[in-house]
Formats: sequence, C-alpha cells, structure tokens
Amino acid sequence: MNFSKCCGRTLFTVLTLATLGAIVIVSTSAIIVFKVKKLDNISNTSTIILITTVCVSFIAFCFGIYASCCGKKCAKTTLGVFYLIIALAVISAGVYMQTSTDKFLAKFKAIWDDERYEKEIEEIKKEFQCDKFESCKAKLKNFLNDYGIYIYVGIYVFAALLICGVVWAFTIACRKPDLDEGIMYTGSRGYYMKY
Repeated sequence: MNFSKCCGRTLFTVLTLATLGAIVIVSTSAIIVFKVKKLDNISNTSTIILITTVCVSFIAFCFGIYASCCGKKCAKTTLGVFYLIIALAVISAGVYMQTSTDKFLAKFKAIWDDERYEKEIEEIKKEFQCDKFESCKAKLKNFLNDYGIYIYVGIYVFAALLICGVVWAFTIACRKPDLDEGIMYTGSRGYYMKY
C-alpha cells in the first residue's frame, strides 16, 4: 500500500471520527440534559426517539470506524450511502430551522397564556429580562437572529463535511485495488487477481 493511500484512509477515519462522533456526542448530551433537568413536559416518544438515535448513531460510529479504516469496497460504499442519508437529513433540518423562525414565534404566542407552561414562561422572562409578551417576543427574535446564524453555519459546515465523506467514501470504494490488496492466482491462462 502506498503512502498516499495510507494517508487517505487515515484522514477518512479522522473525518468519520469527527462527524459520526459529533452525532453521538450531541444525541447523548441531549438525553443527559433532559434527564438532569427532569423536564416533565418532554413526552415519552421524544425520549424514545433520542435513545434510539443514540443507539443507532453509536452503531453507525463503530461501523464507520471499521469501514473507513479497514473495510473493503462494500463497507465503504455502505458508509458513503449512510453519509449521504445523514447529510440530506442535516441539510433538511437546517433549512427547516432557518425557515421556521416565524412559526416558532407563533407557537411561542400560543403557549404564552397557557397555565401549563407558567414555570417555563417565568424562566424565559427571567432569562431575557422582560415581563410582557411583546417585549419577550422582540428579545427572543433578536436572540434567534443573533445566535441563529452560528447554528446555521455550524449545521451547513457539518453537512459539507458529510458531503466530503460521501465523495471520499465513493472515491475510495471505486478505486482500483493495488496488487498487494488482491490474491494472486495462477491458472491455465496465466496470472490473475481475485479481489
């Protein structure tokens, strides 16, 4: 195996560690935050979805390390398809978040007068130092505009890394193997390689 191929696989493994590892860390952190804060208004369905996400992302993380480090064509192709699915999901989540700020503020208006969310509304008032809906809405909108750009940039950079992973996985999977990667057979027609 030549040096460039070794470096390529090593960098692909590092990319896999960074991207799939980030998914595992974020989803595990979400579960920890929900459990530490003891958020009662989080439904069981959301908790089950988060736990399932952690399990699937951990399995994908382990498979990603195997496929990028020492997997053959089939494993790398599967990893490329998996990267593509995650990249499309991340891009669609970013677009949805970017376009749904007004929907979020409309839902914020709907829960403002609901007594079930009185505790959360008080925390929002305390955090944003406001007392009426209009002032809190304006401060929340400013907060989303100021810090939302960092979230969107992070999402799209992450999606770009995933797209790089897709291209890289398919490039490595479609590359012709070196002579040292196959098994040499001799037959009636001469030497041939089996991969």
